[in-house]
Order: sequence, then structure tokens, then C-alpha cells
Amino acid sequence: MQKAAAKDTSGRMDIRIGDDLLEAYLIFRSGAKLSPPTSLEVMALLGEHCISIDRDAMARVKDALTECRRGNLPRGGTLLVRGTPPTESIDEHLEWAVEADPASADTPLPIRRVSRGQAFAKVCPAAPGTPGTDVHGRPLPPREPENLTLTFADSVRRDGDGNVTAEADGVALIEDNALKVAPLREIDGASIEPDKSIEAEGLLLVRGNVPEGAFLQAQAGMFIDGSVAGGMFYTGGSLVCTKGIEAKTSKARLAVRGDVHAPHIFEAQLNVQGNLVVLNEMHGVDACVLGCIEATQAPFSLGHIVCRGTACLAVLGSPRNEETHLLVGVHHELQKEFEKLNDLFTKVGRASQIVEKACFMATLRKAGASTREKACQWEMAKHELSRVQTSVKQRLDQLSQSMHAFDHASIRVGEYMYPRCRVGIGNVRGQVDAGWNGPLRIVAQRINSVESLVIESDSGRKMVIR
Repeated sequence: MQKAAAKDTSGRMDIRIGDDLLEAYLIFRSGAKLSPPTSLEVMALLGEHCISIDRDAMARVKDALTECRRGNLPRGGTLLVRGTPPTESIDEHLEWAVEADPASADTPLPIRRVSRGQAFAKVCPAAPGTPGTDVHGRPLPPREPENLTLTFADSVRRDGDGNVTAEADGVALIEDNALKVAPLREIDGASIEPDKSIEAEGLLLVRGNVPEGAFLQAQAGMFIDGSVAGGMFYTGGSLVCTKGIEAKTSKARLAVRGDVHAPHIFEAQLNVQGNLVVLNEMHGVDACVLGCIEATQAPFSLGHIVCRGTACLAVLGSPRNEETHLLVGVHHELQKEFEKLNDLFTKVGRASQIVEKACFMATLRKAGASTREKACQWEMAKHELSRVQTSVKQRLDQLSQSMHAFDHASIRVGEYMYPRCRVGIGNVRGQVDAGWNGPLRIVAQRINSVESLVIESDSGRKMVIR
């Protein structure tokens, strides 16, 4: 973005300086055709605004003025001066002294084996960059370097030079923004027996395929160097499956506090507190995701996913019109509470109507003595129901406002979106009735005071989803 820093009152030229103050351009206006400015007028304008130029820039200005005298306005601006940007500051950061296992290196769960007493990492200090110079010759300060926010668990020791040493054998992990060494349990997939629980106090590493019916638990994370045929999986960290999740007779069930990373997921129920990263395909997936969905090369069909962040997919839906739902910008726990309270609000409203009708009937002359005696109790019940209804309504309004905090999320589809997909952002829902070529995105917009879903394609095509 450019901003005007100075303007010639004759309307023949002005100077534009970038917002970063690193480039200044001389812009000629239509008035320069009728009365071309002179070199002295240009230099005076530059002098007024403390911009000095070198010999090369002066030559460019003279060439531009020659074109103006010929009746040709130079296209674009004539570069006057380019400042020097400050060098980038280096933030305080962690450097590893041990390599991760090759299969895990590019995943959210890199496995770095360490031994007690081993220095496996170092905290490198921050270093500020050097100042630059803007177009006025004034110094441009570098960005302030940031300090490392990492904390250190009891299983590691940091000395005064920043060296980090393991206090136990295991794997070095960063969990909940804390660096620690967690115990490692390593098993062979062939040794897993269906319906028998396997637990790990730290990280669980499975070599080979996991059979159907497995029940695995790990406190610090789970790395499966193979495929998953089904079962139940619970972990307090991330879960990585290198060859995909392909449930056979019943859906695999995963409850993961961190991220889930897999090449493909077929037939699974997921509860993910981090991000869901899928490389190739998702089919038959029901999921609640507190982070984002990163599946830019993966189609998603036949399933129901609720996601708090943005969802990026290659294809949404299928040509077989399989029921595919994708809701983003939704905190699924808030959504569940909202739905329960909304149902309670409806039931309390119905009960209130019944009691109010009974109170009315009790006031009629035809009402019996026993009915009139109960009228006072019904009046009290009516007031109590009204109080409950007001309290529930206030909580519903609070939840609605909290859920709208996630409305900035969007759905992005890279290749194609099939018709009959159900999509939503926050509390705004709709169905796609026609196919759309990507790249496209679905966003929430306020149109005529009504929250609406809008499809926007890179080609400029737009449509409101009803």
C-alpha cells in the first residue's frame, strides 16, 4: 500500500512513499502534459520533504521530464530513492542437538531419544538486528526480538549457558509449551491383542500395523509407524499414524489432546483438541476439532465435522451425493451446551403456557373449589418458570455471543465442491445446491442486517447460500 507524502499544488506531480518508508516515487499527473515541470521544480519539491537523490535517480528524473515534454506521461512512478531495511532480529530460540527418528521428523510428534545426563538442546539468546535507513535518511529501528516462552519441566535441567540436559531416559518433547523428557514405551504392532488395553506413561511408539479391536492409551503422545484397522485410542499429546486409519467393521475412535496427523482416515470418530492434518483423503469421518483442518490435497466426503478454526480441503462432497457436513467457527462444547439449553428453554416455555392456562381457568366462575385453592400454587409456579426462562435466555445470549467470536473462520476448497454439501460458519448454516470449481472460500457476511454464507471463487464469482 502506498501513501502520498507530498503533493505539487499545480496538480502536475506528487511524491509517493511506501508505508514502510523504504521507497519514494515521483508520480506525474495529467497536468504535466500541458505544462511539464522543470528539474528545479522537482528538486524544490524534494527539498521541501527532505528527500535527497543520487546521480542515477536524477538521470531517471530527467528522462521522465523529457517524456513529459513530448506529451507522454511515464507509466508508473519514477523511483527516486530506496532506503535500506533493518536486518532481521533473531528471536531467542531452541536448537536441538539430537536428530529425530526419520519417520517422525516432519510430523507434529518428532521422536528425539535422549539419555540421562545427555545435553540434547540449547537455548540460543536473542540478537537484535541492525538499524536501516528510510527515504528521508532517518534511521529505521529493527524489530524487537522476542524471548522464548518455553518452560522447563523437572525432567530437564537448563544451565547458565542455555544448555539443556536430560534428567531421565526417554524422548524429548514440547508439550503445553513445556520442554520435558517423557518415558518411551516401544511395542510391535503384531504383539497387540484385541480387547486388551496397552498403556504408556509417556509416549507410545508402535512399530507395524495396529489390528482391529486395539485399545491404546498414552499420556504424552502416540506414534504409529504403520496403519490402524480400528479400535480405541486415547492420548494426552499428539497422534501420528504414518500409513493411515482404515477401520473395517466399526469406526475407530480417537480422543487426542494434541494434533492428529495421517495420510488418510476412513471410518473414524475423532475428538481432537489440536489440528487435524490429513494428506490424501477423508471418508466416513465424524469429528470435533478445536484447532484447524489442514487437508489441502485431501477430499472429504460422507461425514460430519465440526471445527473451531478454518478448514482447508481439496474437494468437499462426492458425485454420489453422500451426506457431507462441514461446520467451522464452532466451539463444539459451547455448541452442545447451546443446544441443550435451547431445548430446555423450549420445554420451560411450554410448561409456562400450560400453567398460565391453568391459572386462567382457575379464575373462571365454573372452576371448582379445589381448583381455586390450587390457583395460588400455580401462580407461584408460573413466576418460578418465568424466572428460570429468563435465566436460561440470558445464558443462551451469552453462548451465542461467545460462538460468534469464531465467525472469522472460513472454509477453503482448492479443487471442487459438490452439490448437496451442508456447510456452516458459526450459527449460520446452509446447503450448497450447485457444484463449484475451486479455488474458493466460504465466509460469513452480514447482508441487509442478516448473517449469511457467501461462496467466493478466485474467478470473481459469488453466491449467497440459502
